[in-house]
Amino acid sequence: MLTAGMSQYRRSRAPSRRYDRGMVAPIEYPDPPLAGAGFVLRPFRASDFESARAASEHPTTVRWINPLTSPGGASAVEYFESERQAGRMLDLVIADDQDDRYLGEVVLLPRDSLTFELAYIVVPAARGRGLATAAVRLMSAWAARHLIAQRLQVRVDPENSASLAVAERSGFRREGVLRSAIVVRGRRSDAVMLSFLPDDPEPDP
Repeated sequence: MLTAGMSQYRRSRAPSRRYDRGMVAPIEYPDPPLAGAGFVLRPFRASDFESARAASEHPTTVRWINPLTSPGGASAVEYFESERQAGRMLDLVIADDQDDRYLGEVVLLPRDSLTFELAYIVVPAARGRGLATAAVRLMSAWAARHLIAQRLQVRVDPENSASLAVAERSGFRREGVLRSAIVVRGRRSDAVMLSFLPDDPEPDP
């Protein structure tokens, strides 16, 4: 799991696939790829594995993220693809748009009733540039347009102030605290639930 945590929601069109209760379909990759200032969102590659593992085990991150379960890059790619094909997850790497370097990830997880949950991580060296916020906004806007998301949400440990700030800068509103709702490395904790709806005001640039 990644640490948890939105732009043009009002322009919607009919999706090629509908993601709702009882319906399973592959989540198609964004086409063209989503991109922001200095980065592009692309599929996870085997060469990303060591950077992803280092980010998840960094002292500033390890409290908020479960360890990678895949033993290597090839198995990680296989896992993410199988989850995408099953309609359970879309994992995209935040990659540098000049050298394709791994900078982090943003994940979209379908829930019931056209609800989608997001999670995100940025490597320590790339923090402070607004990458997570930009990636969350891009992914969320895409989900609203192409998957007709009616609710986008993130769940964040109340003590994870950096992740809470990303969610709020992305336009998510706090709804309340879910007691003992998440488990990271065997430790249970509460979770702040934040959401963004299509009719909510767009966040400031």
